[in-house]
Amino acid sequence: MNNETEHQQLHLVNSIDREDLIELVAHVKGQIDDECQAFEDDEEPGIQLTVGTNAERSSWGFQTGDNSYSGGAYGYPFWAVVGVYAGTSETELAQDIVDQLDGQIETAGYVSGVVDWKEGN
Repeated sequence: MNNETEHQQLHLVNSIDREDLIELVAHVKGQIDDECQAFEDDEEPGIQLTVGTNAERSSWGFQTGDNSYSGGAYGYPFWAVVGVYAGTSETELAQDIVDQLDGQIETAGYVSGVVDWKEGN
């Protein structure tokens, strides 16, 4: 891998920081009460979390609940939608968010540039 490619990949990884996603999931998890429902068929309390980004991952936003046309993720073309529950692993859910975004971005024809976040990169 040449330096230009390596720099670009690190830039893309840093744009959506793993620790930021873990903190976001932990924060949302702390807001759950008995009245919350992430998805219509859920039997346990939870909150729906949507994270949106652009193809370059240079900008991202999030929203909770079904704010379809007005939330912080709405302006982005790629979205990850997950349910956050009391027993949710912040690290695993952050990886799920990344995997969903990567899959959509790659399907759209963009190169991922994201390394394995489980290794702490």
